Amino acid sequence: MLIGDQLIDNQTLKAVKSELNGVKKHSEALIIFGNYGIKSQQIFDILGYKVKWNGLDPENAEIVKI
Repeated sequence: MLIGDQLIDNQTLKAVKSELNGVKKHSEALIIFGNYGIKSQQIFDILGYKVKWNGLDPENAEIVKI
């Protein structure tokens, strides 16, 4: 699957989705993405999440399953 300018296989998407289970903080999700070399935040949409911003500080942002 093409996400941003990266090709990511289905097995990787399933692994990332599994690791995101129970994660609420945006910053923690970005660490998981980084572990797989994923740079595009479009993956949130692909996996059925949206980012809920609570102010301007990125540490306060949360991810919410749609």
